[in-house]
Amino acid sequence: MDIMPYVNALLDSYEQVENYTRKGFGVHGRLLIAVSETILIQVLQPVFAEFYRRAPDVHLVLRVLNSFKIRDEVIHENLDFAVMYDIGSFSASVITHPLMAQEMILVGGPDISADEMDFVTPNQQKPFALIVRDNYNVYGHRLDDYLHERNISLRTRWELGSNEAVRQCVMYGIGVAFLPKAAVAEELKQGCLLEIPTELESREAMAILAYNKNRWISPAMKIFTEILFARMIPGLEISF
Repeated sequence: MDIMPYVNALLDSYEQVENYTRKGFGVHGRLLIAVSETILIQVLQPVFAEFYRRAPDVHLVLRVLNSFKIRDEVIHENLDFAVMYDIGSFSASVITHPLMAQEMILVGGPDISADEMDFVTPNQQKPFALIVRDNYNVYGHRLDDYLHERNISLRTRWELGSNEAVRQCVMYGIGVAFLPKAAVAEELKQGCLLEIPTELESREAMAILAYNKNRWISPAMKIFTEILFARMIPGLEISF
């Protein structure tokens, strides 16, 4: 028996009482959010900075996880909010709001040859690694399927646990990686990374806000959504 929903309900009740007794003295309590690393780096840092200015007495707890782990945490009511990639298979109790679509691209180092950049011709063996953050990311699975369909194999697979480590290894020519274009825009502009053409039909990853409808929507959660939507989807308002 999973007792966490009951524990979370008890904690929510306590926080409701605490906010009521402190009414007129600002927003208090705790806000637990899980995010995907690339979304945090690209867009969420100013959101959290503004949140701290507007709700300085709230204890903000942040966890950086892959979207598969985040989905499980949302389903089991262990989070207030999640900002993640839409990987589907949510339970009926999870509510999601689309935030932004990101284009995914295959990238290689600046010294990659024309032949090595060919990821269209079937039946190839590449002499370098496929470098990933981890084996549980939504966009990586699309690339795996594409390579399998084309019978394109790579020398090995590196799992590094950090997008920054992935970028650095690709820039040094160790391998190629499938990343959000916005996450490597500066490196592409400087020529530190090169975009590799593919014929992937779906290269879009949708960032979403997700939460469990069984969670109490605290004043801190409302402030966070106001800031998030103001920066990412101006004009959009949601009612809880």
